[in-house]
Amino acid sequence: MLHRANILLRLVMPFLQAADDSALRETRSRYLPVLRFIDEDPGRPVTLEQLAGLMELSTEHFCRSFSRNFHLSPMRYVMRKRIQLAQHLLCQTDLKQHRIGGQCGFADPYHFSKSFKRISGMTPSEYRKHFRQEAETGARRSKEPPTPTS
Repeated sequence: MLHRANILLRLVMPFLQAADDSALRETRSRYLPVLRFIDEDPGRPVTLEQLAGLMELSTEHFCRSFSRNFHLSPMRYVMRKRIQLAQHLLCQTDLKQHRIGGQCGFADPYHFSKSFKRISGMTPSEYRKHFRQEAETGARRSKEPPTPTS
């Protein structure tokens, strides 16, 4: 009897998960105005009041609801988007770090560097150096002739 229950559970589980995923996607889709607002320009100053206003919710309700659905606070989401933008700029440009920090919404280089390290695990300098070394190594590998296989 237990064996049949396990088989039945394995057969039904994908449908239950799909329903959960669909409900989660629908719930999260309500946050599209907020996510678009943040993604358009992560470096601009943003307040919880602005974000809550986009959802026509109180600040407290918005924070609780966002955190429940995304498993991080709205401002932590903003911070992650800012760091992602900084990572992109560090890898794709030669801009000075203080300029990148400013473009990503950080008031001073110290706060930028500290936040960057807390989220990415390395300083902006280390990140840029690591990325460039990886890019160099990859470029060298692609130029090397393939080794013959027997």
